[in-house]
Amino acid sequence: MKVIQFFCNFAALKFLYRMTKKIKEKIIANPMYDVVFKTLMQADLEFAKYFVGTILGVNIVDIVFAPQEYTYYRKNVEDTLIKKIKAVRMDFVATILTKEGEEKKVLIEIQQSEKPLDVIRFSGYIGKHYIHRNVEIKGEEKNTEDIKPLPIVVIYLLGYQMPSNSSIAIKINRSSTNILTGKKVKIKEKLVEILTHDAYFIQVSRLKPSMYKNWENCSELLKLLSLFEQNYFVDKKHTKNYYYNINSKTHKILYKMLQSLERIAADPHIRRIMDEQEIDELEVNLLKNRVHDLKNAVSIATAERDNAWSERDNAWSERDNAWSERDSAWSERDNAWSERDNAWSERDNAWSERDNAWSERDKALAMLYEYQSRFGNLNLN
Repeated sequence: MKVIQFFCNFAALKFLYRMTKKIKEKIIANPMYDVVFKTLMQADLEFAKYFVGTILGVNIVDIVFAPQEYTYYRKNVEDTLIKKIKAVRMDFVATILTKEGEEKKVLIEIQQSEKPLDVIRFSGYIGKHYIHRNVEIKGEEKNTEDIKPLPIVVIYLLGYQMPSNSSIAIKINRSSTNILTGKKVKIKEKLVEILTHDAYFIQVSRLKPSMYKNWENCSELLKLLSLFEQNYFVDKKHTKNYYYNINSKTHKILYKMLQSLERIAADPHIRRIMDEQEIDELEVNLLKNRVHDLKNAVSIATAERDNAWSERDNAWSERDNAWSERDSAWSERDNAWSERDNAWSERDNAWSERDNAWSERDKALAMLYEYQSRFGNLNLN
């Protein structure tokens, strides 16, 4: 296995060497940065048409750019200030030419994520879109707005890997089934299109140089995604070397996108914004680490408190048991005292009866003495 891996790596290096011999080295900005991707899409709407159409695999007749920024607030690392963070996502209203030759307008939403936690942010965006998507965006040449809901299509550019799936590009589409018969059915109802949406997931981090060995045989989508490949970084992750030979005649738009990324890489203003975004991410990571430490501290303190309370409860239980034993002893003592008192009472009664008997005896003796003194000795026999 190691031998095969060695030869694969050797072949990849050999391929890159040949490529660098043939083409001039290009340094481009990393489009996984929000500001770079936004600038690229705003540079020319043809870029957006090509990007969306290639991923969706459809012909885009027209597209209107509608950038959206959501602002959320968080405390900084010192917990003394509230810092404002802008998260950028790209919205377009695209006119798609369907297979049936019909033109259909859809709302295209493109979102980028470097971390799995951004999925929460994604769900918030989708929810807001379902609320606020009822205004169809028109081009500048049109003066009116056609108010009606639009179907939503979402493209997710993921900078991390989904562990359960190794596919680079995944489409999650709507599938209609008659649940009584279990058969697939075709539905072209606006209500269904409005309340459901298709989604495309691109796992950018799974793009590898070995996939581009036979550049000419690569699909249009794979060639487009070569701009997003996360390898050959020059300056942190801001810029990277691009080694693939895009034909300026057969792939005019892709070549223009490459040139635009070269210009963006040389723009000091964009680089400063990327630095700020990186600093924000570092602060967020520090904040998350601090929150993690605080959670651990709270967990430890809670466990210690629970142990202390458990020991206290055990001490109270032992105390209650001791008191219960004491009360039992006192009860037995009281019972013994009660029996003693009863015995003393019976003794007193016996003594009282004895005293009464003695009193009667003394009375009888006194009468007897009186009779003897009065009448002399009586012969009582």
